[in-house]
This record gives sequence, C-alpha cells and structure tokens, in this order.
Amino acid sequence: MRGGQVRTNLFRLLSQPSRLNKSLSHNLSRGANMPRFTDQQEITYLEIHENIYLLTNHGTKGQLTIESFDGDDWVLTDTVTTTGGQRVFVKGQTIRFTPSNGMVYTVPRGR
Repeated sequence: MRGGQVRTNLFRLLSQPSRLNKSLSHNLSRGANMPRFTDQQEITYLEIHENIYLLTNHGTKGQLTIESFDGDDWVLTDTVTTTGGQRVFVKGQTIRFTPSNGMVYTVPRGR
C-alpha cells in the first residue's frame, strides 16, 4: 500500500465515525494494545503521538471525565457521556481519566 492510498483510507475512516468505531473495535478484538479500564488512570504521553483514540461504553448512566495536568493542577478538558469512539489530543501531556457510574473506557497506554 502506498503513502497516498494510506492517507486516503485514513481520511475515509476518520470522516465516517461509524467506520472509525468498527475499525477500532476490530483492532481491539484482534488484541491491539488498548486495555479496558473501569478505574481512574493517569497516563503520560510523550511528544511522539499527537492524538489517541478513546473508546467508551457508558453502561446505563456513566460518564468519563478527562483532565490534563498543567504543572500545578488538573484542568477539565472533556466529559464523555456516550458510547463510541473519539480522538483526544495528548501530545506531551499527562492525562487523567476518571470514570463514574459504570463507565468503561479503552485507551492506549502512554508512550
């Protein structure tokens, strides 16, 4: 597969959220390195990766709070209350994921 074809396929995948969710789910079922969490996690991401993909399953009424550490305190960046997949900007940051009310989430470990 050539570079142009890879970019085209990635653009198609990212422009269609249902295809993105299917692809992420498929990769997870094949043993991709994205563990499931039900508890709070603080993960540091290096400058290598700009974004990560987050999968959530909100259960009945769950939510996931995403915070970034600014050097002094945690800053709320997002609250997820739905089931699905989304991109999260993480480049050079320490991110804290805090689930509540049965939320289950899947993110790659820090790099």
